Amino acid sequence: MYTSRPTDWLDGTRSDVLYASSIVSASFPPHSFVKAIPCNYWAEHCYFIDHDTIKEDLKQPSLHPLLAIGVFFCKQKPSLMSMEHKDDATIQTLYRIAKEQMEEEKVVKPIASALADVCNQTNTQFQKLVKVIGAMPDSLLRKRALAYADDGILYTDTCQRKYFKKDASCVSPMPAPLELPEATIQQIDETEINHNNTDDILPETGIPKSDMDYALQFKQTVEIMNWKECYENGKKDGYFSTYTTPASLKRAFYKKKA
Repeated sequence: MYTSRPTDWLDGTRSDVLYASSIVSASFPPHSFVKAIPCNYWAEHCYFIDHDTIKEDLKQPSLHPLLAIGVFFCKQKPSLMSMEHKDDATIQTLYRIAKEQMEEEKVVKPIASALADVCNQTNTQFQKLVKVIGAMPDSLLRKRALAYADDGILYTDTCQRKYFKKDASCVSPMPAPLELPEATIQQIDETEINHNNTDDILPETGIPKSDMDYALQFKQTVEIMNWKECYENGKKDGYFSTYTTPASLKRAFYKKKA
């Protein structure tokens, strides 16, 4: 006979719960545990429940469902066992719902907190790596390690923005982006498809296993091969111990390639 109704009022206030009669009748009597208050808006009559209005009706052996809801919100006991009417079916249903919601929060919050901590700690470690690698002598392996570390920072930053959006209520919203032509949108879609077919992180290239591997990988990272630079970087990285000059390295490289 009673159904829930919106709890927002015209004066800006809000009730915890509002139940209204589903029967339109001027002779419909209100329950003894509700109190009438002046109402000049959308309803002919308005009633509310509080500690004082339910006091006498709590002495009854069984509770009206609406009274049970009022007891639940007025008493706000943390445990069903501490409720005076703990055997009431409506009270038990309300506590079961509350328990299920609390159990879901207990599971979701620790996981979200742990994921946020992993992202933050990983991002910090990558930033430390960038500082350490940046202080090393310039070489092929240094460039590759720095690229991996930068990519790790980008990846963790992306995770943080995706899963833990910061509250932007204190700043003005950015204007909506301009509409793009259909041809441009199609080109973006094709680019996205091609991007999804590749790794988001830099492809893993193995550490050179030999002097020739090092020279080949160095050659692939530059537009014009500089054998002197390759030789000097390789020496810093622990390669080319059997070669005395860049020229000897170059001759050995092309001889083996042939």
